[in-house]
Amino acid sequence: ALAPADIGVVLLGRPMRAVGGVGYVGADNVHGGRLAAARLADRGRTRLATISGPRDMTVAPDREAGCRASRAVPGPR
Repeated sequence: ALAPADIGVVLLGRPMRAVGGVGYVGADNVHGGRLAAARLADRGRTRLATISGPRDMTVAPDREAGCRASRAVPGPR
């Protein structure tokens, strides 16, 4: 509805599917997950879990992937 009116649109957060002709601004949630896990590990925490919201939101799997990828977290990667 906005495109025919020649109104620029930018989404906040990565959409689940590409939206033709519309850009987005988002955070690096994988890196955020890594930072969070490392911060907790630095404070002596050894049993970490992620509670990141619905799986159909892109931030949830990204943050979990970052946490799992952190070298601070023991276990499989």
